[in-house]
Amino acid sequence: MLKRLTHETIVDTAVDLARRESFGSVSLRAVAAALGVTPMALYRHVADGTALRLGALDAIATLLPLVGNAGPLDDDLREWARAVRATLGSFAGVSSALMCTWFELPVMLQQVDRLLERADRAGVSGFDGVAVTNAVMTFVLMRVQAEEQVRSAGVVQRALNVYAAETALPYLRSQTRHYERADFDAHFEFGLSALLLGALAKVES
Repeated sequence: MLKRLTHETIVDTAVDLARRESFGSVSLRAVAAALGVTPMALYRHVADGTALRLGALDAIATLLPLVGNAGPLDDDLREWARAVRATLGSFAGVSSALMCTWFELPVMLQQVDRLLERADRAGVSGFDGVAVTNAVMTFVLMRVQAEEQVRSAGVVQRALNVYAAETALPYLRSQTRHYERADFDAHFEFGLSALLLGALAKVES
């Protein structure tokens, strides 16, 4: 039985498609096929393919948690970053799309406003608040995107061709074991901690 065609069912179908396949597969034609209608039938509810994709991104953004206010700023930002990474990991291609469209999405604007509010409550405001929260959000989006690309390329486990290089590469050779398998979780945690430590030390100096 066909679902009643509404803006909500169309966007929900686009979100399901993004979760099952990737955000890159979301199109009017693909969503119409999933709903069992013609692409033209969707135009009564969405203006075009761009509006469809933005609607899907905004709906996915509702699944992201808002930053908490339970402890020190760095702890709350760290927990938020972990949770956002976990959620976006279920939607291939969404992190890169959000990087270029978040400022058009009402729900993402709420996310950013909440991050700025949380920073302000900790005494980090103005340019400093923008810089800190932007750095954390960008780090998460770029890490998720990088992890997706490594997985899709099939190079989570890899061999370094260090002996083919023209120079000796002694340091790289001695640390090869750390490069043979992409340790996403450890590198995410290390990078996030380093980012927060540096950013908050900068604004406190």
